[in-house]
Amino acid sequence: MLNDQLGSNDTIWHLLTLPGLCIILNCMEIEVRANSIYTTQETLSLLKISKSTFLRLVKKGILSASKIGGQYRILGREILELFNPRVRQTAIKAYDKVSAKVKDRLKEVG
Repeated sequence: MLNDQLGSNDTIWHLLTLPGLCIILNCMEIEVRANSIYTTQETLSLLKISKSTFLRLVKKGILSASKIGGQYRILGREILELFNPRVRQTAIKAYDKVSAKVKDRLKEVG
C-alpha cells in the first residue's frame, strides 16, 4: 500500500498523475500557491465545497474565476483571498441583505 511505502499510517496520501508529472500529495498539508492556476475540480477539493457552491461564489463575485474554453480557471490568490477577513465581511453583508429581503417578503405575505 502507498501509505506503508511512504511511512506514516496516520496520514492520507493520494497519488496525482498529470501528463508527464506524478506528484504525491499529503492531503493534510496542501499548499495553495498564489500564482498557480487551478481547475474547478482542484478548487472544489481544496475548499471542500460542492460545484453548486463554487458556481454561486463565482456568480456573486466572491470568487473570481476566468472561463477558458468552457472551463473555469482560478488563480491561487483568489482561493487564498477567500480566507481574508474582508471577504468574510462581504459574505456577512450579502447574507444580511438576503435575510432582510426574506423578512420583508414574509411580512407582505403573512
